[in-house]
Amino acid sequence: MLIAIRMPAGDIEYIDADDVLWIREAFDFEWKGARLVRLGDDRLYSIDTLDELVEKLEGGGSKMVEFTPPNAEIKMIANVKKVTDVEKSNPAISHEKAKSVLKFSPKLFLAVRESVKKAKEMIEAALKK
Repeated sequence: MLIAIRMPAGDIEYIDADDVLWIREAFDFEWKGARLVRLGDDRLYSIDTLDELVEKLEGGGSKMVEFTPPNAEIKMIANVKKVTDVEKSNPAISHEKAKSVLKFSPKLFLAVRESVKKAKEMIEAALKK
């Protein structure tokens, strides 16, 4: 289902809610005051709040769950319908505080502080709703 997100320059972008992998607050060096919307290899930035984005995405059929990023104090929310697997993190690749990674494809993953067991429980609970 297509949803509208507000872009920083005032434009409106229409995206398929099912294409979104995760959202989070953008870092200042990315786009200060914006939210990152990750779509596969693409990144969009929105001026919608995270709560507004979650509402739009869930209205479009996504299942959004907040996870804890390993190296920042920001909100990070993943579309768990798009997670293909959860694996133990590899300290050679991920931040030392990451306990697991949410896999979206063989080359695209998101490191989180939740254990593999906890992340899988969170995903299963959201998918049952």
